[in-house]
Amino acid sequence: MPIALCLAVALPLTACAKRAPDDVSPGGVRSQIQNSSATATQWASETFGDMSLEQKVGQMIMVRIEGGFASAQGAEMQSARQLIARVGIGGFAVGLGSPLDMAAKLNELQHATKIPLLFGADLEFGAGMRMWPPTYLPYAIEGEGGTVFPYNMGIGATGDPEVAALEGRITAREARAVGIHWLFAPVADVNTQPANPIVNIRSYGNDAATVGRFAAAFVRGAESAGVLTTAKHFPGHGSTELDSHISLPVLG
Repeated sequence: MPIALCLAVALPLTACAKRAPDDVSPGGVRSQIQNSSATATQWASETFGDMSLEQKVGQMIMVRIEGGFASAQGAEMQSARQLIARVGIGGFAVGLGSPLDMAAKLNELQHATKIPLLFGADLEFGAGMRMWPPTYLPYAIEGEGGTVFPYNMGIGATGDPEVAALEGRITAREARAVGIHWLFAPVADVNTQPANPIVNIRSYGNDAATVGRFAAAFVRGAESAGVLTTAKHFPGHGSTELDSHISLPVLG
Protein backbone atom coordinates (compact mmCIF):
# COMPACT_ATOMS: atom_id res chain seq x y z
CA MET A 1 0.00 0.00 0.00
CA PRO A 2 1.98 3.02 -1.23
CA ILE A 3 0.61 5.72 1.04
CA ALA A 4 0.57 3.45 4.07
CA LEU A 5 4.18 2.56 3.34
CA CYS A 6 5.01 6.25 3.22
CA LEU A 7 3.38 6.77 6.58
CA ALA A 8 5.23 3.81 8.04
CA VAL A 9 8.74 4.59 6.86
CA ALA A 10 8.58 8.26 5.83
CA LEU A 11 10.66 7.45 2.78
CA PRO A 12 11.29 10.61 0.73
CA LEU A 13 10.71 8.93 -2.63
CA THR A 14 8.67 10.48 -5.39
CA ALA A 15 5.89 8.10 -4.37
CA CYS A 16 5.91 9.68 -0.93
CA ALA A 17 6.38 13.34 -1.78
CA LYS A 18 4.25 15.95 -3.52
CA ARG A 19 5.19 16.22 -7.17
CA ALA A 20 6.11 19.51 -8.74
CA PRO A 21 4.10 20.47 -11.86
CA ASP A 22 7.14 20.70 -14.10
CA ASP A 23 10.73 19.54 -14.50
CA VAL A 24 10.41 15.82 -15.18
CA SER A 25 13.54 13.67 -15.32
CA PRO A 26 13.90 10.71 -17.73
CA GLY A 27 13.34 8.31 -14.85
CA GLY A 28 9.82 9.56 -14.29
CA VAL A 29 10.52 11.31 -11.00
CA ARG A 30 10.03 14.99 -10.31
CA SER A 31 13.20 16.87 -9.46
CA GLN A 32 11.41 19.27 -7.11
CA ILE A 33 10.50 16.80 -4.35
CA GLN A 34 10.68 17.36 -0.64
CA ASN A 35 13.75 15.69 0.86
CA SER A 36 12.72 15.72 4.49
CA SER A 37 11.10 12.63 5.99
CA ALA A 38 8.88 14.85 8.12
CA THR A 39 7.57 16.64 5.04
CA ALA A 40 6.97 13.34 3.24
CA THR A 41 5.08 11.97 6.24
CA GLN A 42 2.98 15.12 6.51
CA TRP A 43 2.09 15.03 2.82
CA ALA A 44 1.19 11.32 2.98
CA SER A 45 -0.92 11.84 6.11
CA GLU A 46 -2.81 14.77 4.62
CA THR A 47 -3.39 13.00 1.32
CA PHE A 48 -4.51 9.79 3.01
CA GLY A 49 -6.90 11.73 5.21
CA ASP A 50 -8.64 13.28 2.21
CA MET A 51 -9.24 9.94 0.46
CA SER A 52 -12.46 7.95 0.39
CA LEU A 53 -12.54 4.28 1.45
CA GLU A 54 -12.72 3.27 -2.21
CA GLN A 55 -9.63 5.34 -2.99
CA LYS A 56 -7.75 3.83 -0.05
CA VAL A 57 -8.56 0.34 -1.28
CA GLY A 58 -7.37 1.32 -4.76
CA GLN A 59 -4.03 2.40 -3.30
CA MET A 60 -3.52 -1.15 -2.01
CA ILE A 61 -3.64 -2.60 -5.53
CA MET A 62 -0.63 -3.13 -7.77
CA VAL A 63 -0.98 -4.78 -11.19
CA ARG A 64 1.62 -6.13 -13.58
CA ILE A 65 2.77 -4.19 -16.61
CA GLU A 66 5.48 -5.11 -19.06
CA GLY A 67 8.56 -2.92 -19.14
CA GLY A 68 9.03 -2.95 -22.91
CA PHE A 69 7.95 -0.42 -25.52
CA ALA A 70 4.25 0.38 -25.79
CA SER A 71 2.54 3.06 -27.80
CA ALA A 72 1.12 5.79 -25.61
CA GLN A 73 -2.16 5.36 -27.51
CA GLY A 74 -2.06 1.54 -27.55
CA ALA A 75 -4.26 -0.92 -25.68
CA GLU A 76 -1.76 -1.60 -22.89
CA MET A 77 -1.29 2.03 -21.94
CA GLN A 78 -4.98 2.81 -22.32
CA SER A 79 -5.80 -0.03 -19.93
CA ALA A 80 -3.19 1.20 -17.45
CA ARG A 81 -4.54 4.76 -17.56
CA GLN A 82 -8.09 3.45 -17.00
CA LEU A 83 -6.94 1.58 -13.90
CA ILE A 84 -5.37 4.77 -12.62
CA ALA A 85 -8.39 6.95 -13.39
CA ARG A 86 -11.21 4.57 -12.41
CA VAL A 87 -9.66 2.47 -9.65
CA GLY A 88 -6.92 4.76 -8.40
CA ILE A 89 -4.44 1.90 -8.16
CA GLY A 90 -1.29 2.43 -6.13
CA GLY A 91 1.24 1.20 -8.63
CA PHE A 92 2.58 -1.42 -11.01
CA ALA A 93 4.88 -4.45 -10.86
CA VAL A 94 7.16 -3.96 -13.86
CA GLY A 95 8.17 -6.77 -16.21
CA LEU A 96 10.87 -7.10 -18.85
CA GLY A 97 12.03 -4.22 -21.01
CA SER A 98 15.00 -2.13 -22.01
CA PRO A 99 16.02 0.67 -19.62
CA LEU A 100 15.03 3.45 -22.04
CA ASP A 101 11.65 1.90 -22.89
CA MET A 102 10.97 1.27 -19.21
CA ALA A 103 11.84 4.83 -18.21
CA ALA A 104 9.63 6.28 -20.94
CA LYS A 105 6.68 4.07 -19.99
CA LEU A 106 6.88 4.73 -16.24
CA ASN A 107 7.29 8.45 -16.86
CA GLU A 108 4.17 8.45 -19.06
CA LEU A 109 2.16 6.69 -16.37
CA GLN A 110 3.33 9.10 -13.67
CA HIS A 111 1.93 11.91 -15.81
CA ALA A 112 -1.47 10.19 -15.79
CA THR A 113 -1.97 10.20 -12.02
CA LYS A 114 -2.61 12.76 -9.30
CA ILE A 115 -1.13 10.59 -6.55
CA PRO A 116 2.36 9.38 -7.53
CA LEU A 117 2.53 5.73 -8.48
CA LEU A 118 4.80 3.20 -6.80
CA PHE A 119 6.70 0.96 -9.21
CA GLY A 120 8.27 -2.31 -8.12
CA ALA A 121 10.19 -5.08 -9.89
CA ASP A 122 11.86 -8.43 -9.26
CA LEU A 123 15.50 -7.38 -9.24
CA GLU A 124 17.02 -10.23 -7.25
CA PHE A 125 20.36 -10.46 -9.04
CA GLY A 126 20.61 -6.92 -10.30
CA ALA A 127 18.67 -4.54 -12.48
CA GLY A 128 19.54 -6.75 -15.45
CA MET A 129 17.00 -9.29 -14.22
CA ARG A 130 14.30 -7.06 -15.74
CA MET A 131 16.21 -4.40 -17.72
CA TRP A 132 17.39 -6.37 -20.73
CA PRO A 133 19.74 -5.00 -23.42
CA PRO A 134 17.79 -3.65 -26.40
CA THR A 135 18.58 -4.52 -30.00
CA TYR A 136 18.49 -1.57 -32.38
CA LEU A 137 17.39 -2.32 -35.94
CA PRO A 138 18.13 -2.48 -38.83
CA TYR A 139 21.75 -3.14 -37.86
CA ALA A 140 21.09 -5.44 -34.87
CA ILE A 141 23.24 -3.26 -32.61
CA GLU A 142 22.93 -4.31 -28.97
CA GLY A 143 22.40 -1.56 -26.42
CA GLU A 144 23.05 -1.53 -22.69
CA GLY A 145 20.90 -3.23 -20.09
CA GLY A 146 21.00 -3.30 -16.31
CA THR A 147 23.87 -4.78 -14.32
CA VAL A 148 23.67 -8.55 -13.74
CA PHE A 149 25.27 -10.01 -10.60
CA PRO A 150 25.87 -13.65 -9.67
CA TYR A 151 22.96 -15.42 -8.03
CA ASN A 152 22.81 -15.13 -4.24
CA MET A 153 24.64 -18.41 -3.71
CA GLY A 154 27.63 -16.92 -5.52
CA ILE A 155 27.41 -13.73 -3.44
CA GLY A 156 27.19 -15.80 -0.26
CA ALA A 157 30.21 -17.85 -1.31
CA THR A 158 32.38 -14.72 -1.03
CA GLY A 159 31.90 -14.77 2.74
CA ASP A 160 31.68 -10.97 2.72
CA PRO A 161 28.24 -9.38 3.33
CA GLU A 162 29.60 -6.06 2.04
CA VAL A 163 29.46 -7.57 -1.45
CA ALA A 164 25.70 -7.96 -0.99
CA ALA A 165 25.49 -4.37 0.25
CA LEU A 166 27.30 -3.14 -2.85
CA GLU A 167 24.98 -5.18 -5.07
CA GLY A 168 21.96 -3.70 -3.32
CA ARG A 169 23.25 -0.15 -3.72
CA ILE A 170 24.06 -0.53 -7.44
CA THR A 171 20.76 -2.27 -8.15
CA ALA A 172 18.85 0.47 -6.34
CA ARG A 173 20.58 3.28 -8.23
CA GLU A 174 19.84 1.67 -11.59
CA ALA A 175 16.25 1.01 -10.53
CA ARG A 176 15.69 4.62 -9.49
CA ALA A 177 17.22 5.81 -12.77
CA VAL A 178 14.24 4.35 -14.68
CA GLY A 179 11.61 5.20 -12.05
CA ILE A 180 11.41 2.00 -9.97
CA HIS A 181 11.05 2.57 -6.23
CA TRP A 182 10.63 -0.93 -4.80
CA LEU A 183 12.88 -3.97 -5.19
CA PHE A 184 11.17 -7.32 -4.76
CA ALA A 185 14.42 -8.54 -3.22
CA PRO A 186 16.41 -9.91 -1.49
CA VAL A 187 15.62 -13.62 -1.47
CA ALA A 188 15.96 -14.56 2.20
CA ASP A 189 15.10 -18.25 1.91
CA VAL A 190 17.41 -20.73 3.62
CA ASN A 191 18.21 -23.48 1.13
CA THR A 192 17.99 -26.55 3.37
CA GLN A 193 16.64 -28.87 0.67
CA PRO A 194 19.25 -29.62 -2.04
CA ALA A 195 16.52 -30.86 -4.38
CA ASN A 196 14.62 -27.57 -4.18
CA PRO A 197 13.85 -26.57 -7.79
CA ILE A 198 12.95 -22.93 -7.23
CA VAL A 199 15.05 -21.51 -4.36
CA ASN A 200 18.32 -23.35 -4.94
CA ILE A 201 21.05 -20.91 -6.11
CA ARG A 202 18.75 -17.94 -5.40
CA SER A 203 19.56 -18.46 -1.71
CA TYR A 204 22.65 -17.11 0.06
CA GLY A 205 23.15 -20.55 1.60
CA ASN A 206 21.88 -23.28 3.89
CA ASP A 207 22.66 -21.54 7.18
CA ALA A 208 20.08 -19.15 8.61
CA ALA A 209 22.61 -16.86 10.27
CA THR A 210 24.60 -16.48 7.06
CA VAL A 211 21.48 -15.82 5.01
CA GLY A 212 20.37 -13.25 7.57
CA ARG A 213 23.65 -11.34 7.42
CA PHE A 214 23.74 -11.21 3.63
CA ALA A 215 20.05 -10.33 3.27
CA ALA A 216 20.39 -7.55 5.84
CA ALA A 217 23.45 -6.20 4.02
CA PHE A 218 21.59 -6.14 0.70
CA VAL A 219 18.71 -4.26 2.31
CA ARG A 220 21.11 -1.78 3.91
CA GLY A 221 22.84 -1.10 0.60
CA ALA A 222 19.61 -0.80 -1.36
CA GLU A 223 17.87 1.47 1.11
CA SER A 224 20.92 3.74 1.27
CA ALA A 225 20.23 4.47 -2.41
CA GLY A 226 16.58 5.33 -1.77
CA VAL A 227 14.42 2.28 -2.51
CA LEU A 228 12.06 0.00 -0.65
CA THR A 229 12.98 -3.68 -0.33
CA THR A 230 11.16 -6.97 0.25
CA ALA A 231 12.68 -9.96 2.03
CA LYS A 232 11.03 -12.96 0.41
CA HIS A 233 9.57 -15.67 0.28
CA PHE A 234 7.34 -17.46 2.79
CA PRO A 235 9.10 -19.19 5.72
CA GLY A 236 10.25 -22.68 4.87
CA HIS A 237 10.31 -22.16 1.13
CA GLY A 238 13.90 -23.39 1.00
CA SER A 239 12.84 -26.72 2.53
CA THR A 240 10.33 -27.61 -0.17
CA GLU A 241 10.72 -29.93 -3.14
CA LEU A 242 8.21 -28.34 -5.51
CA ASP A 243 8.15 -25.23 -7.68
CA SER A 244 5.64 -22.99 -5.93
CA HIS A 245 4.86 -21.19 -9.21
CA ILE A 246 3.09 -24.29 -10.53
CA SER A 247 2.47 -26.47 -7.45
CA LEU A 248 1.50 -26.12 -3.80
CA PRO A 249 4.42 -27.16 -1.58
CA VAL A 250 3.54 -28.68 1.79
CA LEU A 251 5.86 -28.59 4.79
CA GLY A 252 5.62 -31.40 7.31
